[in-house]
Amino acid sequence: TVTLADPAEVLRVMASVSKPTDSDVYLYYKTFSTDQADIDFDTVDWIYASPTTAIPEIDLGAAVVEWNLTPAEKFSFFVFKIVLVTKNSSSVPQVGAFRAIAAT
Repeated sequence: TVTLADPAEVLRVMASVSKPTDSDVYLYYKTFSTDQADIDFDTVDWIYASPTTAIPEIDLGAAVVEWNLTPAEKFSFFVFKIVLVTKNSSSVPQVGAFRAIAAT
């Protein structure tokens, strides 16, 4: 969980993604305001984040993928979950250089 000193309104997320054929990468997030600090994160549903552009299928190398997220209200806490799926266990997607910027 990331805790911010000042509330934010938007999240810009970037990552290097290698997505071979027949695989996919899904990003989910949760945000909480200061008023919600006592809520158990496990009781709140994850929100799917669509990438700004489709993640290209790349068997060798990686593409920089960006997500621009605007939660319903200002937030002081956030957390991410990355789900990697594939039909071929010897050709799996990979995510690296993951970074998130919270701003107002």
